[in-house]
Amino acid sequence: LPGMLVMLMTRDIIRRVANGNRDPRAVLCDLNKELLATIRQGMFVTMLYGLLDQRTGQVTIASAGHNPLIWISNSQPTPTLVRPPGYPLGLMTPAVFDQRIKNETIQLATDDWLIQFTDGVNEARNPAGAEYGMDRLLANLKERRHLRPIDLVKQSLAEHASFVAS
Repeated sequence: LPGMLVMLMTRDIIRRVANGNRDPRAVLCDLNKELLATIRQGMFVTMLYGLLDQRTGQVTIASAGHNPLIWISNSQPTPTLVRPPGYPLGLMTPAVFDQRIKNETIQLATDDWLIQFTDGVNEARNPAGAEYGMDRLLANLKERRHLRPIDLVKQSLAEHASFVAS
């Protein structure tokens, strides 16, 4: 229940601080300042926050300690992990948080993919205790990159479920 309340509070704060703000770093800095003053010590939130310019295909991303964003470029054979530096929200004072967090900008091309995931995906374990892992996740996505988005998601989740059950 406390986690759910923190997420609801985070959602409400981000809606307010992001309104009209075109700088992901600034949005997360403002969000951190408010969360730090509001949530119980030891609680935190991780997230990626990004903005896409649909005219140019440029994406600007900031991370508050979240898993990397997976960028599968049509022109690159290997997926790229986009990891802007940052700390989880609600843990660090604004002086420390604001100094570390940075924006990262990438240029998308036609047929590129951006995939965000939770640590429950790569850290999932099968009954033998083997972890699904980042290498398996990246290989799974790379193999299915030619599919339509809905099919990529369905097939990737089916492969993941099969691994976890095996």
